Parts: sequence; structure tokens; C-alpha cells
Amino acid sequence: MERDGDEQITQILGEFGGSENEKEILLKVYKVLPGRGKMGWLFDIVPAELPVMNRLRDEPSYGSGDYAIRVLVNNVLKKILRFTIIAPAPKADAERPNDLTAVLRAMSENQARMFEQLQSVMTKQGSGLSNMTETLTLMKTMREVFAPPQGAGGFKETVETIAMLKDLLPESGGGGSNIWDVAKSLLSSPLVGNLAEAVAAARANTPMPQRLPPGHQLPPGTVIPQQSQFQQPEIQPMGATSTIQEHVIRQQIVMLVGKAKQNKDPDLYADLILDNVPPEVIVQQLLQPDSLERVFQMVPEARNFQDWFQELQKSLAESINELYPSAPVEPQSPFPPDHSDPNTSVHTSIEGEAEQGQDQPQEQ
Repeated sequence: MERDGDEQITQILGEFGGSENEKEILLKVYKVLPGRGKMGWLFDIVPAELPVMNRLRDEPSYGSGDYAIRVLVNNVLKKILRFTIIAPAPKADAERPNDLTAVLRAMSENQARMFEQLQSVMTKQGSGLSNMTETLTLMKTMREVFAPPQGAGGFKETVETIAMLKDLLPESGGGGSNIWDVAKSLLSSPLVGNLAEAVAAARANTPMPQRLPPGHQLPPGTVIPQQSQFQQPEIQPMGATSTIQEHVIRQQIVMLVGKAKQNKDPDLYADLILDNVPPEVIVQQLLQPDSLERVFQMVPEARNFQDWFQELQKSLAESINELYPSAPVEPQSPFPPDHSDPNTSVHTSIEGEAEQGQDQPQEQ
């Protein structure tokens, strides 16, 4: 894959119009974070900046590891290309750069790239930004609500809070064209202080439930790991979540209903959830026998797209099983018989709306 990665990227771009529409195509490059199994954003490029493999392999801050490139056409996710760059043979000590210098340089370059992207988002105009804003809001909200509690965070936490609260304002607020208009509305709203206190109190006072015993019901042919394999804190089942979590979950279900209405590929949004929500949360909140029924109770409109949500749940179950294959359990399917599918999909390294392949397993 490493040797012909650029050729495969070029082939994918040819499916969406080639060089004539380069300004409408964006490639977002991610790397699997070591020991966490989540995707960390590296940088964005346009087709004119290809090839990209040498840059990933040779730059000290990237190097070997598992990568994913998401292809967006007109700010809509179309393809995900996964590949691995193998580490080169170690060089003699005399040829190795100073480790501290390399780390500092990498941190400086990453901060510069992040600042450039933030500037681009703040100044970009037009309706094409709505899809990207919607997806980024979904990612940030899932990470904010379901990630382990962290300490007080400064500017980064402020920006993330602004992004998360944008959709919570009334119609008259949050309607600006960039992030500063949103911030202005938030700072003038009494909701900010009250909600910040509520979030802190909820995190401090929410009791941790007992771990669920192994043996969860999933589609035929899929298994999940025992709870002891996850290195995440215990998460309450959906039925016992706090008011804030319930609001956020309902908000994300409504967004997923919108994707179902647009006939989007549920596998792509399963991948998005896997990248931003700890696996134990996915198992306890979305892969229980009655999870879909709870979803339909929270957002009744979702029941009109039952098949779509079942495909989303099945894709999540299969991906969790691929990531944690060492604890076999033989559960019974929660799906109705007419939706059960004992056959598994063909594994490919490319996935998208035109191909219904599953992600290749990645190690956490």
C-alpha cells in the first residue's frame, strides 16, 4: 500500500472529476494515535499538492504508522483510504537527529498548521461550509461529552466549548458568519456560565456504574471483547445518562436522521463515531439489544429509518470486534430476522458511498 498509495489517491480523484474540479476536492490526512486507536488530524491538502506519501514517510513528526485519508468533494465526505507506512531500518546513532530538537520542531510545525486551518475556517464564506461545520460539531460534541474528564484547559477548551454550544443558542444567536460572531453571542448569553457549572457538577457527581458482564447481543458472526480489555472509565447506559448527555445524544441522533434522509452511507458515519467515542461507550450505549428502541424513543422520526440505523449499529459492532478479537462471545442477534445478515462484507482498504467495504483492523 505504501508504494502505490499516491496512485490509488490519483485513481480515486479521477472518479470525482479529476483536475477540472481540484478546487472542490479536499484531502484530510489523519494518523492513528499510538495506544489509543483514535484518528489524529495532521493536515489538509488539495490534489495539486500531491504526492503525499514521501511527506508522511520522511517528515520526523509523522513517520511510520497507520494513516487514513478522507476525500471530501464539495465539503461532503466521499471516500476513506487507509494505509500503513512501515518504519525504515534504524540508522547509526551518529546519523540520528537530536530527539528533543525533532519533537520541538514537530510541535511548532503542527501548531502553525492548526492556526492556518483555524484562520481558513474563520474567513471562509458560503453555503459549502455548512456540511463541514456540521461534521466538526458532531465530532467535537462526541469527544466533549464522552471523553474522560480532563483538567482546566485555557484557550483550547474555550474554542471547543464555543463549537459545542453553537447549536444550543436560540435562533437569534449563533447566526454569524464566523467563529467570532458565535463567540460574541455566547459571551452575551447567561447560558454560558450556567452550563459550565452544570457540566462540572455533572462530571463530579455522576456515579460510575458496575461494568456490564460479557455476552452482549450483536448480529450473527460478530463478537465483542470483555469489558476488562477497555482502558476507558465506566460509562452509564443511555437510559441513565445525565440531562446534558441526553440532550447531546438526542442532538446527534437528529443529525444522523438527516444523513439517513440524504441516503448517506451509514458505514462512513460509523467510522466517524469510532474515531471520536471510546469503544466502551459504543458497546454500552449503542450495541445493547434495546439500544435502537431507546434511540427511537428519544427521536421518534428515527424509526422511519430503522434499516439505516440497523446498518450503522451492525457496522459499529463489526468494527469493535475487529479491534478487539481476543475475547470471543457468541451472542444472539438483536435485529429482526428479516434484517439479519450472517454474511460479512468483503474487507478492502478503500471505503465510500460507491463501495460498501469494511475498514481494515487497526491496533490500538
